[in-house]
Amino acid sequence: MERTRLKTGIVETSLCRQGAGDPVLFIHGSGPGAGGQSNWQLALPALGDRFLCLAPDLVGYDQSTHPDPAPRGPREWMRLWVDQLIGLLDALNIEKVHLVGNSLS
Repeated sequence: MERTRLKTGIVETSLCRQGAGDPVLFIHGSGPGAGGQSNWQLALPALGDRFLCLAPDLVGYDQSTHPDPAPRGPREWMRLWVDQLIGLLDALNIEKVHLVGNSLS
Protein backbone atom coordinates (compact mmCIF):
# COMPACT_ATOMS: atom_id res chain seq x y z
CA MET A 1 0.00 0.00 0.00
CA GLU A 2 1.43 3.36 -1.04
CA ARG A 3 0.88 6.42 1.15
CA THR A 4 1.36 9.79 -0.50
CA ARG A 5 0.50 13.44 -0.02
CA LEU A 6 -0.91 15.44 -2.90
CA LYS A 7 -1.38 19.21 -2.99
CA THR A 8 -4.27 20.58 -5.04
CA GLY A 9 -5.00 24.28 -4.65
CA ILE A 10 -4.91 25.19 -0.97
CA VAL A 11 -5.56 21.61 0.16
CA GLU A 12 -3.01 18.90 0.88
CA THR A 13 -4.50 15.42 0.86
CA SER A 14 -3.03 12.33 2.46
CA LEU A 15 -3.82 9.37 0.22
CA CYS A 16 -3.47 5.59 0.43
CA ARG A 17 -3.45 3.87 -2.91
CA GLN A 18 -3.10 0.28 -3.94
CA GLY A 19 -3.51 -1.78 -7.07
CA ALA A 20 -4.35 -1.10 -10.68
CA GLY A 21 -7.46 -1.24 -12.81
CA ASP A 22 -10.77 0.58 -12.55
CA PRO A 23 -10.48 3.23 -9.82
CA VAL A 24 -12.47 2.89 -6.59
CA LEU A 25 -12.64 5.92 -4.29
CA PHE A 26 -13.16 5.05 -0.62
CA ILE A 27 -14.54 7.95 1.45
CA HIS A 28 -14.54 7.70 5.24
CA GLY A 29 -17.26 9.11 7.47
CA SER A 30 -17.13 12.28 9.52
CA GLY A 31 -17.80 13.19 13.11
CA PRO A 32 -16.52 11.73 16.38
CA GLY A 33 -14.67 8.46 15.88
CA ALA A 34 -14.13 8.87 12.14
CA GLY A 35 -10.78 7.26 11.42
CA GLY A 36 -9.84 8.68 8.05
CA GLN A 37 -8.21 6.44 5.47
CA SER A 38 -7.43 3.87 8.18
CA ASN A 39 -11.11 2.84 7.99
CA TRP A 40 -10.22 1.08 4.75
CA GLN A 41 -6.92 -0.59 5.72
CA LEU A 42 -8.37 -4.10 5.29
CA ALA A 43 -10.37 -3.39 2.12
CA LEU A 44 -7.54 -1.98 0.01
CA PRO A 45 -5.28 -5.06 0.11
CA ALA A 46 -8.28 -7.32 -0.52
CA LEU A 47 -9.40 -5.38 -3.61
CA GLY A 48 -6.05 -4.07 -4.88
CA ASP A 49 -5.50 -7.05 -7.17
CA ARG A 50 -8.53 -6.02 -9.27
CA PHE A 51 -8.92 -2.26 -8.75
CA LEU A 52 -6.97 0.94 -8.24
CA CYS A 53 -8.05 1.63 -4.66
CA LEU A 54 -7.84 5.25 -3.45
CA ALA A 55 -8.50 6.16 0.19
CA PRO A 56 -7.90 9.83 1.05
CA ASP A 57 -8.13 11.53 4.41
CA LEU A 58 -10.79 14.20 4.04
CA VAL A 59 -9.76 17.75 4.91
CA GLY A 60 -9.79 18.11 8.68
CA TYR A 61 -8.90 14.46 9.33
CA ASP A 62 -5.66 12.69 10.15
CA GLN A 63 -2.85 13.70 7.77
CA SER A 64 -4.76 15.99 5.37
CA THR A 65 -5.00 19.77 5.70
CA HIS A 66 -6.68 21.08 8.86
CA PRO A 67 -8.19 24.44 7.84
CA ASP A 68 -7.84 27.45 10.12
CA PRO A 69 -10.38 28.84 10.58
CA ALA A 70 -12.49 25.72 10.24
CA PRO A 71 -15.56 25.83 7.99
CA ARG A 72 -18.76 26.84 9.77
CA GLY A 73 -21.43 24.21 9.56
CA PRO A 74 -22.06 21.06 7.56
CA ARG A 75 -22.63 22.80 4.22
CA GLU A 76 -19.24 24.51 4.29
CA TRP A 77 -17.51 21.26 5.26
CA MET A 78 -19.33 19.34 2.51
CA ARG A 79 -18.38 21.94 -0.12
CA LEU A 80 -14.74 21.75 1.00
CA TRP A 81 -14.73 17.93 0.80
CA VAL A 82 -16.38 17.91 -2.63
CA ASP A 83 -13.82 20.42 -3.94
CA GLN A 84 -11.02 18.38 -2.36
CA LEU A 85 -12.12 15.13 -4.01
CA ILE A 86 -12.69 16.72 -7.41
CA GLY A 87 -9.23 18.30 -7.20
CA LEU A 88 -7.71 14.97 -6.19
CA LEU A 89 -9.31 13.08 -9.07
CA ASP A 90 -8.33 15.83 -11.52
CA ALA A 91 -4.71 15.71 -10.30
CA LEU A 92 -4.69 11.93 -10.78
CA ASN A 93 -6.27 12.34 -14.25
CA ILE A 94 -9.25 10.17 -13.27
CA GLU A 95 -12.62 10.96 -14.85
CA LYS A 96 -14.82 8.18 -13.41
CA VAL A 97 -14.67 6.15 -10.20
CA HIS A 98 -16.62 3.56 -8.33
CA LEU A 99 -17.53 5.19 -5.03
CA VAL A 100 -17.58 3.49 -1.62
CA GLY A 101 -18.44 5.41 1.54
CA ASN A 102 -19.57 4.93 5.09
CA SER A 103 -21.55 7.11 7.48
CA LEU A 104 -22.01 10.58 5.95
CA SER A 105 -19.97 9.58 2.91
